[in-house]
Amino acid sequence: MTRADEPAPRHAQVVVDDVYLVTLDPHRPIIEHGSVVVVDGVFDYVGPSRDLSAMYPTADHRLDGGGCLLHPGLIDAHSHLFHTLGRGLGDGLALVDWLRLFMLPLAQSMSYRDVVPGVRLAALAAALAGTTAVIDNHYAPTDTRTTLAVADAIEEVGLRGAVARGVFGPQNPGGELMGVPPELFRFSAAEELDILRQCQAERPRGSRVEIWPMPENIVYVEPDLFVACVELAGQHDLRWQTHCSESADEISFFEQLHGQRPVEWLGAAGLLDERASLAHAIWLDDGEIELLGTARAAVVHNPVSNQYLASGVIRLEPLLDAGVTVAIGTDGVGVSGQNMYEALKATYLLQRIDRML
Repeated sequence: MTRADEPAPRHAQVVVDDVYLVTLDPHRPIIEHGSVVVVDGVFDYVGPSRDLSAMYPTADHRLDGGGCLLHPGLIDAHSHLFHTLGRGLGDGLALVDWLRLFMLPLAQSMSYRDVVPGVRLAALAAALAGTTAVIDNHYAPTDTRTTLAVADAIEEVGLRGAVARGVFGPQNPGGELMGVPPELFRFSAAEELDILRQCQAERPRGSRVEIWPMPENIVYVEPDLFVACVELAGQHDLRWQTHCSESADEISFFEQLHGQRPVEWLGAAGLLDERASLAHAIWLDDGEIELLGTARAAVVHNPVSNQYLASGVIRLEPLLDAGVTVAIGTDGVGVSGQNMYEALKATYLLQRIDRML
């Protein structure tokens, strides 16, 4: 018998006792000697350890946490899982040369047989490092079959998230300025959008691993195609991502082409809202930061990558003050690692050295 004010006993899938809990509750962020119970795939109890046998008399798994740390899964908000195939290469180059001389030529030479096992390996490494969700910008290759196989590989490992499918479209002056291999401009604008639609039909919004549009870089994707990608995301109620303002060179290239700074153009084109996710976004002026904050857009900070490629230091405090959502990513093994703890530490230390605080 139970008292009237006590819930009926329930069967638990998992009971974990004696863990150091880091919660997302601002009123009680830390619980020492805590317990967690999962019932029907949902956290049913998170709190101090006590005798829970009456509430959960049976369980599939009972684990003694031994005082270990337990916290919500980490989200890698910008990565390139196929980059694991280029581990240890490209050292010592700044961003534009790294792309021109190493990563983009490597990407255009890869096949389905290369990238799908590579993505599976990288997804496993991410999971072992505590990551439970990843936004994977995949651009090598990006046909329907490979894109869906990449999403399958991520899900098979147990991660959730999205494959942000890299869109290049037809060759254009921005690609020439950035030195993008012509082979990567393998699809017309219509073909790029058709592939995205096919992938989204197979993996619609709400899938464990969704398919997002990712106009690959604001410099070398034609404006009309860029706009079409954002509109497609809106039609399917999805987010979208792009590389934006990662280096001073990119700002210069974009101004040569369009007479505006990148985020200024995004704002003028009506593309900024809560669906927008800009990877890197280092070289922003005050007006661009204000635009992002007003639009409630997101920026993904990749601190280890930004050091590796000598790209710069993000203006973190002004972005947060403006109301911009700032997520953190690894940017993949090609320029970092897949350990989000390393990225979190680097975020803190970079701001300390930049601000001398």
